[in-house]
Amino acid sequence: YNQRFPPFQDRLGVATAGKQRIAAAAYGLVKRGQTLWLDGGTTAYRIAEKLALDPVADLTVVTNNLPVADLLADRAEIAVHLLGGQYFRRGSLLIGGHALDHLAAWAFDLAFLGAEGMDGEGLWNSQADVVALQRAVARRAPRAVFCLDAAKLGRRAPEFLLGWDRVDRLLTDATPGALKAAGITLSAKHLIAA
Repeated sequence: YNQRFPPFQDRLGVATAGKQRIAAAAYGLVKRGQTLWLDGGTTAYRIAEKLALDPVADLTVVTNNLPVADLLADRAEIAVHLLGGQYFRRGSLLIGGHALDHLAAWAFDLAFLGAEGMDGEGLWNSQADVVALQRAVARRAPRAVFCLDAAKLGRRAPEFLLGWDRVDRLLTDATPGALKAAGITLSAKHLIAA
């Protein structure tokens, strides 16, 4: 795996204000009784922080993100399920074929996903196993919301995740002007402002 990929704790302190705005907007989309996917990554962790502070009743959260599972584990209102798989230490997540196999048991009302970069072509991430899992999750959710802060605008990573024609929703703190300048044009129904 990419040894240049910063560890989870290092990434947690990057673009904090943007991630917190994204988390607040994401929290507003969550409804009682839903089954949610919370992706690996620090933006998903910020969403979990909101859920931990003000839990939504009868929620089921499925994740491969160990810090997210740990954060939500003691909330009586939230049932937490962790996918099995290979432990990727730098990302604090579980990935690989076993995670994909376990994913087959789930259908999600709403999925919150992340990526390392976005440009005019689409979304990018660094690990092939992460991309495979994210694509599978997106297929299992009628609402797949990709949550990317403005710092990821114009950035690429080694693995192409999805083109904009296959992205259900983008939740970002990047301004419409900044998105347009980067070659990203999404309709109002596909863009959620943080």
